[in-house]
Amino acid sequence: MGRTWVWYNTHLMSAAFDVHCPCCKAQLTVSPEARAVVSHKAATPPKPVASLDEGVAVVKKDPERRAGLFAQSLETEKSKADRLKKSFNDLLQKAKEDPDAPRPVRDMDLD
Repeated sequence: MGRTWVWYNTHLMSAAFDVHCPCCKAQLTVSPEARAVVSHKAATPPKPVASLDEGVAVVKKDPERRAGLFAQSLETEKSKADRLKKSFNDLLQKAKEDPDAPRPVRDMDLD
């Protein structure tokens, strides 16, 4: 069973994969073997709006999309508190079950 997992895991990790940067919206191709970015494709910058009237027209053009994005963001924020509470309760239960367990190592502890 262990060998199958290792083969499967290394087989999957041998192919390069694409990642989209959330900040600059660029597409990065990462090679797990080299542990580096092997390709970078910059995002196309949005076309500048020539006049204020054009900008208003662009904003008014797609209200359903804006409403959908807002509803999705609102739902994410509503469920965020529940996810954090569940995570906290799970960790608290784990700490109560084994009070002598070593504390997890934090980045700050490594300095």
